[in-house]
Amino acid sequence: MIEKKREELSKYNLPLTSFQLNAIYENLKKIDLKQKRLRKDLEFFSNTPLNKNEEYIKLSLNKNYYVKIKTSSNLDRYFKRRFNIIESSFKNKIYSAKLSNE
Repeated sequence: MIEKKREELSKYNLPLTSFQLNAIYENLKKIDLKQKRLRKDLEFFSNTPLNKNEEYIKLSLNKNYYVKIKTSSNLDRYFKRRFNIIESSFKNKIYSAKLSNE
């Protein structure tokens, strides 16, 4: 049985020690959590309540999200549901904000 596990590990080019395997597992778990959060964030952005003539001008992610939207209303209330608003403005039918998950 142990020999079969060793064959599987060598087949996938994985290390033989449980310490190394646990480290790989924890790293992959962190990546998975980040990806799930990103997917949920993008789903939230795609559900932004916009009218027909309103649209995203810019959506970017560095450490924080930055959004710029052509709209007729201030969207602070909507984005507060999921994000912390670091800064926002609404001028000349352009809403812009810097948003954080933390």
